[in-house]
Amino acid sequence: MLNHRPSFTLVDTSGQSFDFAKETAGHATLLFFGYTNCPNVCPTTMADIAAAKQLVSANVGSALKVVFVTTDPKRDTEPVLRRWLNQFDSSFIGLTGSPEQLVAAQQAAGVPLAQAQQVPGGRYEVAHAAQVAAYGADDIERVLYFARTTVADYAADLPRLVATFGIQSPPAAYPDLSGRNQ
Repeated sequence: MLNHRPSFTLVDTSGQSFDFAKETAGHATLLFFGYTNCPNVCPTTMADIAAAKQLVSANVGSALKVVFVTTDPKRDTEPVLRRWLNQFDSSFIGLTGSPEQLVAAQQAAGVPLAQAQQVPGGRYEVAHAAQVAAYGADDIERVLYFARTTVADYAADLPRLVATFGIQSPPAAYPDLSGRNQ
């Protein structure tokens, strides 16, 4: 069964409503749920994607949309998200919303729901899905990337994701992009 680009509406870092399915339709898109205070996987994932984007042609890089959805709306306000994303790439899109909207977005994307966990010192961390869903320009999910995905893996796949434009359904022999669906 093919997974299609999910439909959900949140708020972007400029405070505007952002309909994910409409705003990213027809574009190769990487979708990641995480939070800016994440101690490990979120910053490395975003840095890897930004580095990969620098390795591909300008045409491929400009055709790609990277969307980061917070799983910590209490701390990740619109300005916090924008500042954090700008450390990686100013074109990255940051989204937030109410806890209920974020649950609905995670459900629409088919990722496990994030859960806040208390840590020593009265603080909390957010356990969240660590995969990046890659949608081709044809709006079909083509691959899921996990924490061990390298910059080279992303860079090899990005031109192929962008090139899926106009495909209405995947050919029978469409490759599992580099075999990383594991």
